[in-house]
Amino acid sequence: MLRKWANMMKAMSDETRLKILSILFVNDAYVGEIAKKVGISPSVASRHLRTLENAGLVTRIKLGNRVKYRANREETERMLGEMIKYLHRLEINQKQEVTYGLD
Repeated sequence: MLRKWANMMKAMSDETRLKILSILFVNDAYVGEIAKKVGISPSVASRHLRTLENAGLVTRIKLGNRVKYRANREETERMLGEMIKYLHRLEINQKQEVTYGLD
């Protein structure tokens, strides 16, 4: 689980990939459209999309010989939610350890 979260955070740690993800959260888009909106070449956009896809944040939609990309909203929200719950549990456990250690 931690490895999956680390991959997701690594994918989201790049400003260009965050821009791409924000575009795809609004609408599905082709590589060329994404590249134009972000101001990068299609090949660079493709590399970023591959990273986002490998992290589970983006999915491909095959339309004939073209590929459209879509944000994987549910998976992204689910993973972020799990991560927040995990961190919250760690915080609670650490506070309990400190409290128990003082008794």
